[in-house]
Amino acid sequence: MRSVRQLQSLVALVTPLLGAVVLLLQTGCLSHEGKSQFYSYCDDTGCYQCNEIGCNGVAGQQPGTSCKTSAQCAAGCYCSADGKCSEAGFCDRVADCSTGYTCNTARHSCEPTSTPKPPTTCRVQSDCGAGYECFNTACKPVPVPPNHCVFNRDCGSGAQCFDGLCQKPCADDGSCGTGRSCVSGRCVAPPPDKTACASNAQCGAGQTCIDSVCHLGCSKDAECQAANKNDLCVSSICRPNEGRVAECKINSDCSGGRECVNAQCRSACFANSDCAACTDGTQCSSGYCLTAREVAPACVLASGCQSGTPHCVDGSCAK
Repeated sequence: MRSVRQLQSLVALVTPLLGAVVLLLQTGCLSHEGKSQFYSYCDDTGCYQCNEIGCNGVAGQQPGTSCKTSAQCAAGCYCSADGKCSEAGFCDRVADCSTGYTCNTARHSCEPTSTPKPPTTCRVQSDCGAGYECFNTACKPVPVPPNHCVFNRDCGSGAQCFDGLCQKPCADDGSCGTGRSCVSGRCVAPPPDKTACASNAQCGAGQTCIDSVCHLGCSKDAECQAANKNDLCVSSICRPNEGRVAECKINSDCSGGRECVNAQCRSACFANSDCAACTDGTQCSSGYCLTAREVAPACVLASGCQSGTPHCVDGSCAK
């Protein structure tokens, strides 16, 4: 039989370990996508991400510190309305977060759900809100391609990524797709026109009214481009081509020994020091030099932004 002293020693050893496990269970979120179980938590020394091996510190400010955007806070935290980082948990999908929170997949962080539901009916886009369009008198989410833009760089020189769609450079309205006007050198949505169409019935046969503009119906791109060379056929409707612009297709398209990664020329790296003089960015992440915003964007689409700054522009929330 074990002596009392031996049992006391065993209890003294096990108790702190149990306490640590309980702490992690209380303060972190569990990944459910086939990865090893891991947790994130913060204390007065900083914020950490843990797995079965141990814990490593993560970049960003800890709960209670001042912030202006969630991107300044550590993973698992967000910038609350009082301008301080608050902990809500690590996530890979919405189901990982508590009720009232959504998953910012770019930051793997739960953040408060702040995008209000649009009204049922509308006449112009401004009746619906960011990320929605007025489609035949009803507010519907704006369709974006699966591999949509996040950063201006995704859209080519002189362009801007606005809520996942590329506002491409232009010289005049003729350079833009249906429903877009050339303003300050970019193709953007024109001001609301309440005298134009609101419903399909106010357009010609087979046309659809979207944001006060009649769009032709189609079955292939060529049908759209016969009327406007800047359009594509999307779900049987001619819409402006606002998809990403490839910088490269193969490594030989890039200069200076850079590699073609996801249609962009990138400089390979092993550490931040390799990126010190790199024009792509000064942070080494996933083997390539990136900007700080690319490593941790504050948003990906309008749904990741709050009402005061409802649009996602170049990876940051803006008015």
